[in-house]
Amino acid sequence: MDYKEYARQMRENAVIDDYGRIICSPELWEQLARVIESQPTADVEEVVRCSECKYWKCKRKGILDDYIGDCLNENHYSRSEYAPIMRETDFCSYGERKENE
Repeated sequence: MDYKEYARQMRENAVIDDYGRIICSPELWEQLARVIESQPTADVEEVVRCSECKYWKCKRKGILDDYIGDCLNENHYSRSEYAPIMRETDFCSYGERKENE
């Protein structure tokens, strides 16, 4: 069963209670699980955290026991004279992993 057929069955058979919960038969929930499992996985890229990025320059330990530093990628601060301050666990679309040192 594809998702369109499942959606049609949900519209015909499910009931939404006063709290916005969907109430339907166990068989319909099992069909939902099969529909979800049959869907392709997302096409994602692994992120590069600032602490792993070649553009990140660690400055000091932050108040939350993490490290903060500047992002030296010109795409980040091309509209400002200051490099943005980033935490070690931050990430962005410009991140590039450091070469093995």
